[in-house]
Parts: sequence; C-alpha cells; structure tokens
Amino acid sequence: MTDRLSAGGVDAVIVADPIHLGRGNAFAVAEQQFSSLGVRVEAASGDYTEPDYPVFGLPQLLDSMWVHRSRAMTKAKLTQMAADGYFTGGKVPFGLRAEAIPGVYPNYSKPPKRLVPDDTVVPVIRDAFDVYIKLSLVRATQDFLHEVTAETWSLSRPRRFLSNPVYEPIVGMETFQEVQRLFADKVTKKSRNT
Repeated sequence: MTDRLSAGGVDAVIVADPIHLGRGNAFAVAEQQFSSLGVRVEAASGDYTEPDYPVFGLPQLLDSMWVHRSRAMTKAKLTQMAADGYFTGGKVPFGLRAEAIPGVYPNYSKPPKRLVPDDTVVPVIRDAFDVYIKLSLVRATQDFLHEVTAETWSLSRPRRFLSNPVYEPIVGMETFQEVQRLFADKVTKKSRNT
C-alpha cells in the first residue's frame, strides 16, 4: 500500500474505523507514515448516503470490505499452514499430540504446532486399523478402541478415525488405503441393494 501512496496521486485514505489500520499504536504509526507521504488519514463518520438513494453508507461499505478481506486472508493463511503440516486448531485427533515448534515464527506469542504421534498409543492405532481390515466392521473397531482406551467411542467416531488421513503415516499407506477401499466397497454394495 505504501508503494502506491509513494507513487503519488492519493490525497487521503478513508477508513471506517481507525482500528482497521492497526491495533494499539499501529494506527498512530500508520498515520505518521501516511502524513510523511502527504496523505491524510480520515475516519469515515456520519451517513454518506444520498437522501433519495438508499445504499450502504461509506462506513458500512468499508467495514464489509475489511471483514471479507480479513476472512479471506485468515483462511488462506490457515490453509497454507495446514498444507505445511502445522496444526491449525480444533480437537487433537486420538493418539496424537500438538507439539510447539519453537523458532518458526519468533515474533508470535505462541509458536505454531505440529501433530506428532504419542508413541504409547501408536500400537493401538495400528491394531485398530488391523481390526477393521480383518472384520470390516466399524462396531468391532469401536468395541476394540473402547476396551483398550477406556474412552467413549460413539459409532461415528471410529469411522472418522479410520478415515482421517493424518493416520496414514502411522499405519502405512497400504493399510490406510485398504481401509478406505473397504469403506468404498461397503458404500457401493449398499447403493446396489437400495
């Protein structure tokens, strides 16, 4: 943005609310930087609609643009972090733990995290996949997991567990793909019988 302002031709930057330029003292810093470029910073206030033409006022327009841009930037950042192997939030999958990665983003208050297998639970994960391959029953996998973990396993949880690609490196590509093939075969058989 400062490159465009330095090029000239911009007299003012209008923001719906000063906080949209930055939090804390960031607004004052931005205002000072813009001022050094000969650009005024104006906070939109009042109603900028014409009396006979009801449209969004300038503050509402700027607010909505800021919200959409922030949402898109956040989604893009989280998508990229997930693609890079970082844990971006939510419930940590069974048998894994979120481990901080120090030094990756030194200016962040909390370092990003990666999911790493809990070595004490890896054999249980592998055995659960083997149970499903042998019996082809989610219920059998559910019973096994309940018995060895003492956790509550609804009928849908083992299916999500067996379908989650985060477990592929733990159980191996062949085992993971075999379970997915068995799921697909069951869906195909069900649709033929319907």
